[in-house]
Amino acid sequence: MGIKIQKRFSASFTLLELIIVMIILGLIASLAIPRYQNLVEKARSVEGVNVLNNIFRAQERYVYLSNGSYSTEVSELNLSIPAMTYFDQPALDPAGGTISSPPEYLGSIGRKGGLYTLYIYASGDIKCAQGEGIETNYCNAMGYAQVAQEESGEEGGGSEDPPPPSSCFPAGVKITMADNSSKNIEEIKVGDLIQSYDTEKGIYIPGKVVKLDFGFTVGGHKEACASLGNEPALYTINNGLVEFTPEHPFWVKEEGQTKWAALVPDLRQHPQTAPVESIKLKAGQEILVEGKWIRIENISVSREGIPEVKVYNFMVEGTNIYIANGIVVHNKTDGEDSEPGGPIPPLANPFDA
Repeated sequence: MGIKIQKRFSASFTLLELIIVMIILGLIASLAIPRYQNLVEKARSVEGVNVLNNIFRAQERYVYLSNGSYSTEVSELNLSIPAMTYFDQPALDPAGGTISSPPEYLGSIGRKGGLYTLYIYASGDIKCAQGEGIETNYCNAMGYAQVAQEESGEEGGGSEDPPPPSSCFPAGVKITMADNSSKNIEEIKVGDLIQSYDTEKGIYIPGKVVKLDFGFTVGGHKEACASLGNEPALYTINNGLVEFTPEHPFWVKEEGQTKWAALVPDLRQHPQTAPVESIKLKAGQEILVEGKWIRIENISVSREGIPEVKVYNFMVEGTNIYIANGIVVHNKTDGEDSEPGGPIPPLANPFDA
C-alpha cells in the first residue's frame, strides 16, 4: 500500500516579501505623487495665467489710447479682476514704459503663500520667478520659462539690493509745459512737451516726456525719511514752495557754484558723483525759481506718517530735467546718464543751516 504525502502551502507572506513589496510601493509613490502634485499646481496656475492674458490685452488697448504709454495701475485698465482662489491681486510694472521702450513686464501675479510669481511681457511670453525661501522649484516643475537672475535681481550666491525708489512729487505739483502753461504732475503723459533747462548754457529749453514713473508711494522712501528722524514723510522748502520726497535733486547755487543737491542724496541715482556732504540740500543755498535764484530759508516736514500717499516722477529726453512749481529739478531715475556712486552713506541732519 502506497503512502500519501499531503503538500501544505502557506497562505502568508514572509517578512522579506513584505519588505520588498513596501520598497516597490515606496518607489512608485516617490515618482507618482510629486508628478501628480506638479500637474495639480500647473492646473491651478491657469487661474493666474488667464488674468495675465487679460492684462496683456488691456495693456495693448491702453497703449493705443494713451499716446503710446503703458499703464502702471491695474485700475486704469478698465479690467474686471475676478475673486481668485490661488493667486493674489495682480500688479503692473511701476516704472511704466512706451511702445519704443516697453516696461520690463506688463503685469505680474503672485501665487498665494509666496510660492512663485508669474510675469507677462510685451511679447506675450509668460515667465515664472521662484518665491523667496521656497525650496520646491515650482517654476521648473510646471514647465514655465524662468525669469533670468538679472531680471529677478538675484545672482549666484546671493541677491542684489532692489532698485531704489524714484524721487518724486505728490499729486497737484505743477509741471511747466513747453508753451508756459502748467499741468498737474499726475496728468503728465508720454509724449508731452514740457519745459526743461540747459544747465551748461543756463537757459530754458523744451523737452519731451519719454517715460512715466508713477508706481511709488511715500512709504517707498521710509529709509531715507528715517535717516532724517521721520516716519514716511514729504518735505517742503520755505514753508510750502513745493512738496517732495527726500532724495529728489534740486538745481542749487552755493558759494557761487551750481550743482544738484538733495536732502538725502542717493548716490545710486544722483545726477552727480560727489562727496555726500557737498551735494546735500540745506538752508542757505539758493534754488532756481522761474529764472531767479531764491534763498532757501528753511526746509521742513510738510506731512508725516503718510506711507500710502502716491508720488509721481517722469523722464525727459536728453536732459532729464523739468520744472516743478517753477523750480528746476532732475528726475534722478535715468540710469544711463547718471553715474552710480555706491550705497547711501549715513548723513548728518540736513535741516541744519
